[in-house]
Amino acid sequence: CSERVHSDSLTHLSLLAEAQMPQVDQICPSKFLSVVFDGDCCKIGTTATITYHDGASTQIRITELSDKKCSVCYECLCCKPEASFSGCQVQLRLRPVTDTDECLLTWTTEFSNDCDCQVIQDQKYKKLDIFKCISEQK
Repeated sequence: CSERVHSDSLTHLSLLAEAQMPQVDQICPSKFLSVVFDGDCCKIGTTATITYHDGASTQIRITELSDKKCSVCYECLCCKPEASFSGCQVQLRLRPVTDTDECLLTWTTEFSNDCDCQVIQDQKYKKLDIFKCISEQK
């Protein structure tokens, strides 16, 4: 059993299309301090460390890249401070809106079954904050 958290946001397509593989520290600099990849960011198996302004960090591994689906998937390897659950899988997917210069950003997180409701609720509000940050970058 696992818990899935699904969130969507409309954002300007031009913002996300500017870079071939934009990093979150460039799209949302007020939330993320840095993203450091250990190799090619566009390669399955590559790991990265995401550092937040509060000093927390998350190490991730890229598990899927799809030009066809316009998506990237990753798994969380470890967090500092340590997370209260054993793992999560994340998918970020872009879908163009045909009549505007926007795209739909879908962010789905699937947590391990030892995750509690407080983590899921916290994740929801963090995603909303990041969506707001992205929309302010217009």
